[in-house]
Formats: sequence, C-alpha cells, structure tokens
Amino acid sequence: MYDKYFKIMVTGHRTSRLRGREAEVKNWLREVLINYKEVERGNREILVISGMADGTDILFAEAGLELGCKLLCVFACRKSLSEDEMKIGINAVDIIFNEDKYSRGCFDRRDQRMVDEADLVVGVWDGADSGGTARCLDYARERGKEVLLFPWGGD
Repeated sequence: MYDKYFKIMVTGHRTSRLRGREAEVKNWLREVLINYKEVERGNREILVISGMADGTDILFAEAGLELGCKLLCVFACRKSLSEDEMKIGINAVDIIFNEDKYSRGCFDRRDQRMVDEADLVVGVWDGADSGGTARCLDYARERGKEVLLFPWGGD
C-alpha cells in the first residue's frame, strides 16, 4: 500500500528524556528529511512513519508535515486521540491502531511493524541499553534495516 513512497520511521525518547534538546533534535530530523527528499527527488515521495508518542515521535511528524512529506501515524493500540494528536493526524495519509486494546508489549509490536514497513530507521537514542528505543534499534539491525542515529554526544 505504501510502496510508492520512500518510508522513514523514527524511534526515540520521550520529551523528559530529551533533556531540553527538543529544538536540536527537531532541526536534525528536518535535515535528515531534507537530505532524503533531495536523494529521492523525482523518484518517490517521502512517507514519515511516527508512533505518535510525545517527544521524538511528535517532533518527527511535525517536521515531516512542515516539509511537505506524507505522514503515517501508527498508534500502539486503539484510543481516543488527544487534541494535539488530532491536529497532526488530520494531515496523515492514514492512522493505524496496531492493536484493539493495550496489552503488555504492544508498543514493541507497534515499533516492529513500523520497522518492517520502513526503508530507513532514524533513531534519537542516548545509548542506554534498556527501553523501547534500544529494543527498536536492535530489531531494526536484526532485520538489516539502514539505521541513522542522532549524534547524541556526551552530556
């Protein structure tokens, strides 16, 4: 269904773990998208795939829409959308609720679905061995996906 696009998905930390670096992260995400739009110019449109969690996911969705990319929102489970989610989702090509209700592991299963769909996995990761971002990046590497990481650096 999305084969006509070059698909870029994001995995990354929520706002609290970004430690005030939201503007820096969003600028980097914009640069990634600009670069891939140039590479794909005339071939395929860019589809940004976002899990719509607060922090990195929302920054990526916003950056993609600001640059004229198409957006696919993939929620872990069926839920009522917040006002902010609706404002973003109204511009999406599709909104997917990966599962009907919350269950243990539903966020990991959502992430795996996004990785399986993506041509490129973009990660905003602080290097910690635990958490959803680390698991998602491990899964992407196991699947042989191209992974591009935000230059977190020391802090």
